[in-house]
Amino acid sequence: MEIIPLQLAERVAGGPVEQLPDMTPREGDARIDVKTIYTIGRLAVLGDWSLLWEIGASHGMLTPPEVSRDGVEVLSLFQPADVVRRLA
Repeated sequence: MEIIPLQLAERVAGGPVEQLPDMTPREGDARIDVKTIYTIGRLAVLGDWSLLWEIGASHGMLTPPEVSRDGVEVLSLFQPADVVRRLA
C-alpha cells in the first residue's frame, strides 16, 4: 500500500491537518504559537517514499505503533533541536 504525504501527516498528527502554502522553515517556525499551531511540517515525495519534516513540537518523535499499519511503515529520524540549531 502507498500513502500520500498528506495522509502521512494526518497519521502522525493523529487527525486532520491544515495544508498551508509553501513557506521557508523560518516562516513556518514563526507561525508556531503553541496554542493553536504547535508544529509545522514540510511534505514531499521521493521515489516511493512519502516524507514529513516537522518543525516545532514534533509528534513524529513519539510515533505511536498504530501509525504504522495497513502495510505502511512509518520511520522517525529524530534530530535533537540543539543539533539543528548548530547546523542552521
